[in-house]
Order: sequence, then C-alpha cells, then structure tokens
Amino acid sequence: MLSECLHGVMEVWPPVDPCDFVLRKFSLTRLVAGIRRTPEVIGRLMWKPFHSRFQDQLGNLSSHRTNLFEEISIWHVQESNREMARNAAMQNDFRRYRDLNTEEMENAREERRLAQEERRLMALDRRQAADDRKQTQALLAEIRRALKQLEFERMGKEVAFLAAFR
Repeated sequence: MLSECLHGVMEVWPPVDPCDFVLRKFSLTRLVAGIRRTPEVIGRLMWKPFHSRFQDQLGNLSSHRTNLFEEISIWHVQESNREMARNAAMQNDFRRYRDLNTEEMENAREERRLAQEERRLMALDRRQAADDRKQTQALLAEIRRALKQLEFERMGKEVAFLAAFR
C-alpha cells in the first residue's frame, strides 16, 4: 500500500509550480517517512539535467511573478478608485458645507438688512407720530381758535342785537 502511494506521488514529480513543490515536498516526506533510498534520489536527479529540471520551476516562478504584478496593478487601480470616490465624497461634503455656509451668511445678511430697515421705519414712524401729533395739535389749536372766534363773534352779534332792542 505504501508503495502504491509512493508510486502515485512519484508520477507527478517534478512539481508544476513552486507552491505545489513545497506542498508535495511536505506530503512526500510524510508519506515516505525516511524510506527514501539514495540510489532512487540520485537516479531521478541524473535522469534530467539541473537546468532543464528547474527550467519549469523558473517558468512557473515567472508566471507567478507576472500574476502577482497583475494583481498588484489591479489592487492599485481599485485603491485609486476608492481614493477617488473618497475624494469625490469629501468634495461633495465641502460643496454642501460651503453652500450651506454661503446660504447661512446670505440669510444672516438679509436678517441684518431687515432689522436695520425695521429700525429705520420705527424711527420714521415715531418721527411721523411726533410730527402728526404736532400737526394735529396745531390743527386742534386752530380749530379751537376758530371756534372761540366764532363764539366771540356770535356773542358780539347777540350783544349788539340785544343792545339794538334796548
């Protein structure tokens, strides 16, 4: 049974890529557990030259390197997209804050203008009330004078009328 497992493991040797190499190395030593024979190992090493034996691993390393750089590139693009989205959100927040602040400042300016206009109109109203009061008092005094004049004239006519009958 051990020889069947060993034979199955030896069929896929050499590994296809470095990650697989490490995993198979640990599983091979666990399965064989010290039963490796030196002639078998030497035979496998002599069967294929070093350069051709590890050329596949170097090719696999190169493809892993290419994949890694592609993934890093994708990660950079994703990160820059996230950063651009964060910047856009911050700009939108800043615009909203600026617009609200501008609107608030315009409201405060309008409020000050209206308060100033209110004070001006109240002062005008007080002045007009004082002027109207003076004008009303002057008119009232003139009417009273005219009434006294009329009364005086009427009294004078009555006195003259009564004096004419006497």
